[in-house]
Amino acid sequence: MTILHRFSSKDTTKSTSKPQIIEQEYIPQDTSIPTTLLFNFNGALQRNITVTTLDKSTTLYTINVRCTRKPNLTFTANGTTVGTSTFHTMKPIDLTIANQTLQLKTASRMSCRKFTYASPALNGAEVTWQVNGKGVLKFPDLVALDDQAMPLGKFVFGHWVKTAGTMEIAEGTEKREMGRALVDELVVVGFTLAELQMQVYSAAVAGATA
Repeated sequence: MTILHRFSSKDTTKSTSKPQIIEQEYIPQDTSIPTTLLFNFNGALQRNITVTTLDKSTTLYTINVRCTRKPNLTFTANGTTVGTSTFHTMKPIDLTIANQTLQLKTASRMSCRKFTYASPALNGAEVTWQVNGKGVLKFPDLVALDDQAMPLGKFVFGHWVKTAGTMEIAEGTEKREMGRALVDELVVVGFTLAELQMQVYSAAVAGATA
């Protein structure tokens, strides 16, 4: 992945002044997208997560987890922020991806079964994340679908000891226009919803034992 600066297109070859920076943002350029991403806890307090290739040879993203400070999740790639997530008790999750704000829509936050949003990487087309199954001995998978109900990716929960889980990128996703940006989006939204599942589960357990 490459971090680029966008400069004014004005010809500055005859000028000694520095080119005018009109915008600075994270622009995904690397198209070599692995099919499986591994989310590994880094540290005893599980406050940082590294997202790597399956063989752990390459780090693609890092996630900083802060329970009491906002944003609660910060996703970075090559040291540059890709996205953030902030949780609220009675309001929707605040998400930013590549400096754009996303609004996750759901019928009921407490059910956490289905979320939709307008995807910046897919030019505003609706993407749906939904819980696949009920889960008994483990958390059910989270599946992402495009507006034609075609799979984009899936987050599979790990044991939450050393590995938070894995994300499987659906075949062909990387071939779409803005494929790398779409994977960034899947990582940010997918892990945010995985963290939400854990929060709801922890609250339910605390309520049952109170």
